[in-house]
Amino acid sequence: MEGYRFRGSPRGVAPKARVAAYKVCWKGAGCLDSDILAGFDRAVADGVDVISVSIGGGNGAVSPFYIDPIAIGSYGAVSRGVFVATSAGNEGPAPMSVTNLAPWIATVGAGTIDRNFPAEIVLGDGRRMSGVSLYSGKPLANNTMLSLYYPGRSGGLSASLCMENSIDPSLVAGKIVICDRGSSPRVAKGMVVKEAGGAAMVLANGEANGEGLVGDAHVLPACSVGENEGDALKAYAANTTNPTATIVFRGTVIGVKPAPLVASFSARGPNGLVPEILKPDFIAPGVNILAAWTGATVREQVMFMFWRAWHPRNDLIFGKGKESLSNSVIFVGNYWNSFTTANTCVQVDLSNKGKGVIDNGRYVTQPEFGRRVWEPPDPDYIKTNVDASFVDGMRSASVRVVARNNLGEVLASLWDFIRLCTSVDEAELHAALAGLYIGITFHIPIILETDCAFLTSFLAKDSIDRSPLRDLKKEASSVSRLMRN
Repeated sequence: MEGYRFRGSPRGVAPKARVAAYKVCWKGAGCLDSDILAGFDRAVADGVDVISVSIGGGNGAVSPFYIDPIAIGSYGAVSRGVFVATSAGNEGPAPMSVTNLAPWIATVGAGTIDRNFPAEIVLGDGRRMSGVSLYSGKPLANNTMLSLYYPGRSGGLSASLCMENSIDPSLVAGKIVICDRGSSPRVAKGMVVKEAGGAAMVLANGEANGEGLVGDAHVLPACSVGENEGDALKAYAANTTNPTATIVFRGTVIGVKPAPLVASFSARGPNGLVPEILKPDFIAPGVNILAAWTGATVREQVMFMFWRAWHPRNDLIFGKGKESLSNSVIFVGNYWNSFTTANTCVQVDLSNKGKGVIDNGRYVTQPEFGRRVWEPPDPDYIKTNVDASFVDGMRSASVRVVARNNLGEVLASLWDFIRLCTSVDEAELHAALAGLYIGITFHIPIILETDCAFLTSFLAKDSIDRSPLRDLKKEASSVSRLMRN
């Protein structure tokens, strides 16, 4: 590194190692067994010496080795002299949550490092609360006390989570905003606060994360606190006439003891499948470490906006002819307004269009009349709209999901490409499954809305299913049960 001087020798580094990367997972579709196995085969054929698999293995104790693609693929690799290291999983601290249990692979948990990045919240009543942060920008002015505000006190679920377009700028301008952790990326919450005019943010853990803290490089002065500190902070904001606070960043502290410790989220043993084999095998640094990331998601966001601009017709995909420019402009404008002003009237004139639907197993075209307006769910529900398109010649599909609350606020959206799709029915089922996985993050009832009659009847059947789609249906049913629990 030019311009830097170091003392000591680097450890755990192989400077002449060549990295070969194999993509086996896809946003929305997850990690297909066939892709995982193909990745192992390709890596062995390419002559790699070590395979690192950062994927949780199957369903842990309920997934026997003979149906676990990581266990099967790694066995073939190990038998050819390739060392395989896998992730223990992130479902800790629950006991028996560890995955990748095969004895021929190294199962690695996540541990902390011997340094900390402390930040301190000083309240107006003199109390001090400890947190962590990797924020490296301009700090708050010394001893400047700012008003403290928790959007969840007067707003809904999306406001407490600081979701996009959920915060009223007039309420947070120049204040320190408390955001609950979950449902959206941690740093993204800070972006929402900053765009709304907030001066700083405190990210508060809930029951799911407890006291496990992760430092983040935030876009504004911000820090993370554990569940206990977060509850105390919100109580102070709610019960004080003029709550104030400031955030002080303490830099880096080296030589923290004890270290390493098992990260709170790292999956735990014992091995529920073969108790005689201890798992995980060991831990490695997995908290507050440097790692590379890509900005490639921008492409998906652009593609999603293009889809929304032409939905509900999907003319670009199905080739049913171009929608009128005026209708497209109106739709894009209304849809953009729904992001920025919670305008729920996303509508387009469909009187001259026909829509392909599935009616009693037959593919027919039914006319659509008048104007369609998105109908909001009840206040305690989220409506998740799912849709799919299938290209028979390419044997592939694309799926789209939009989750909104009763105000029309977009809580989550997804556009994804599915390879090796065999039918339009399978495409619609992939879309429903993606919608269910998005819905599971919000912990409140969801309404799954689709225009596919086959899909609703297929998922509602209680009889034993022997169709080619039975595995997807089984997964969808499992996710639905998990949401109910």
